[in-house]
Amino acid sequence: MSSTRFDVTGGAQGMSAHLSDMRAAADVLAHTSSELLHIEAQALSNEADLTALLSSALSLPTGVALHHALGAFITRLTGVILRTGELSSALRIAAFSYETADKTIANLFHGCAEIGGYMAGRTLALATPGILMSSTLALSAAAGAAALTAITAKNLGYDAPGREDFMRLAQAGARFVFEHSDSVAVLLEDVAPGMLRGYIGVPPGINISYHGTPLLPHDSQSLTALFCAVAKQHSSGFTMTAHHRTIPVTQNYQAPADLTELFHREAAGHHHKHNGTIQIERIHGDAIHDRFIVYIPATTSWDMDATGASTNLTTNLRTAAGVKSVMHSAVEQAITDAEVPAGSEIMLVGYSQGGMIAASLASDPQFLSRNNVTSLFTVGSPISDNTIPARVSTLSIEHDNDLVPDLDGGTNPDHPHWSTVSTVMNPTQLAGTAAFLRLTPQVRK
Repeated sequence: MSSTRFDVTGGAQGMSAHLSDMRAAADVLAHTSSELLHIEAQALSNEADLTALLSSALSLPTGVALHHALGAFITRLTGVILRTGELSSALRIAAFSYETADKTIANLFHGCAEIGGYMAGRTLALATPGILMSSTLALSAAAGAAALTAITAKNLGYDAPGREDFMRLAQAGARFVFEHSDSVAVLLEDVAPGMLRGYIGVPPGINISYHGTPLLPHDSQSLTALFCAVAKQHSSGFTMTAHHRTIPVTQNYQAPADLTELFHREAAGHHHKHNGTIQIERIHGDAIHDRFIVYIPATTSWDMDATGASTNLTTNLRTAAGVKSVMHSAVEQAITDAEVPAGSEIMLVGYSQGGMIAASLASDPQFLSRNNVTSLFTVGSPISDNTIPARVSTLSIEHDNDLVPDLDGGTNPDHPHWSTVSTVMNPTQLAGTAAFLRLTPQVRK
């Protein structure tokens, strides 16, 4: 079995941390240069001191030697001050240049992708009349052919003609999408918003919103927000009420031994359940303080029914759009019901949708003002759009062939307090793991 490769970005060894270290070193050098400059000024002042001048007059050879030595010291000290200042400036310029170049390249890439989408949208808009006419003829011919094939197959005793071929094609398509999730991320983040703008004829850079809802999307989040706003006008699934929240289960627990155990505890809140359960564990600390782990469940239902599960597609879409869902309120209410003491350290844990909710809460200043969140752990969650403060130590685990973490169209930022571990595992290797066999029995049936 081939070994699994792990890539780590961000955290203490990330580029952002190295740039912070460079700036810190520049500050130290600048402070040292300032102190040396003060010493030099003091030396020059001492040379002009009246007592030193009188002493030199009484012993001329000694005065000349002292003056020569002091002059050499000041000359060398001036050189050290200049070189220290130059090194400090060079470190600052290097850090600034790297960040500027990195942002410029990223903006250039996103801009080109959006412009490409815009041009495709304009082309589609201009070709729409012809496409509609040819599509109508093609659909009519296809429908007739399908009906004739179905009648012939039924008379010959075949059932569901082409069904297996269609399923194989669908599986191949799904596999391609997941294996090229990075390309799908670019499509969602830049190309799709650009195509929509191109289709209606509004160039990139022009942003219009109505009551906080973007009417012209410019990225995946604003595109999802627009979808939610439209869907809310036509579906009751976007008006879920708080009585659908889950009830927390609070007990005293031993701290998880490792990340595997932490994830298994998280999975217990949603695996094989119609509606996920928020779990809160009290971890005994010292004699004064206990710590708490809040497990937020993943998606359990793909419907948009307001009377159904709160961990459904609606919550996914609202959270992806940067809008609070019923699960946000449910988590905060669960913490209140669990009687978590004010100021207690809280760790938020979430898989997929649960990670989205957890990251959204961890970046909400109002939630953080009421809850002392100190750490965040997410698995397979699209959370790059969240601005998580440095006070929240964050670890994200992702799979390079998993489409879900790429649905926000970006990569997690490189911050000293935020580490992202990504891995690549082939399907054969994945199917043989104990976790896969234990957590997915329905796949093996």
